[in-house]
Amino acid sequence: KPKISELLHSAAYRYIIKLYISLFQIVMIFQQVRIAILLTEAGIKTKDIAILTPYNAQVSNIRESLIDKGIRDITINTIMKSQGSEWKYVIMSTVRSCPKSDIEAQPTKSWIINRLGFIMDPHQVNVGITRAQEGLCIIGNENLLRCSVLWRKLLDHYKENGCVVNPARNIQVQKPTRSLEMKKTARR
Repeated sequence: KPKISELLHSAAYRYIIKLYISLFQIVMIFQQVRIAILLTEAGIKTKDIAILTPYNAQVSNIRESLIDKGIRDITINTIMKSQGSEWKYVIMSTVRSCPKSDIEAQPTKSWIINRLGFIMDPHQVNVGITRAQEGLCIIGNENLLRCSVLWRKLLDHYKENGCVVNPARNIQVQKPTRSLEMKKTARR
């Protein structure tokens, strides 16, 4: 029979994990809003920016955060509802997280599906990463995403191309000039 102290410890641990995950989701929303603001400050029109997430609840939270900052014209939608649409810049949230210490060294398929949810669906990933015409920003827990073969391959590709950054660092956004240079070259 478990001791009261063991039960309390177990309950406290579960509460702390839920709190950690909730805090991580709040941080993710903050990061998305911060990047959206940086894009607008760099001269990107709000109509050219979309924030995509797998879950409706996240859509509502992000929308409220942007409205609080005075930003109303950015598209915020679920990944699946965005199918068929494109924007110049897309900020995509993978939402799910857990502490690094809880990530199994050899995770089973069911463990991965349980931890990553919808973002494990290759169709959903494809829709999410192909909505951007000029710039894509994916926000998520790299350690957890690497448990998925699909995400590991994507992250390796992005890392090889210098496209993986730690959001705790100072992220800077510049309006790209490459597309303008390509248009000028094409006219010649």
